[in-house]
Amino acid sequence: MQEDIAPFPADAAHANDLEVLKADIAALREDLMALGQHAGETARARMERAKMRMSDVAKSAQAKGKQARDDIQEHIEEHPFASVGLAFGFGVVLGVLVARR
Repeated sequence: MQEDIAPFPADAAHANDLEVLKADIAALREDLMALGQHAGETARARMERAKMRMSDVAKSAQAKGKQARDDIQEHIEEHPFASVGLAFGFGVVLGVLVARR
């Protein structure tokens, strides 16, 4: 047996609330999409700045490495016997350490 349900007086108010809720959800969805886009743009900008800094650091390290290499080469050319003696000493120490294992 089915009873006829009389319309509830607040149905119109609920329908209006439902429409307002749907509109709020749509606005929230748009805001979240805009936020996600902004976050992506911010992340890309930060990555680009980090990439530029790393490039600068790499160039600086490369220049310092070349300078150190040139300084060592100059020292070897100025003091060849001392350089050979130093290399021999390192070789002996390394040989002793490897032989202990």
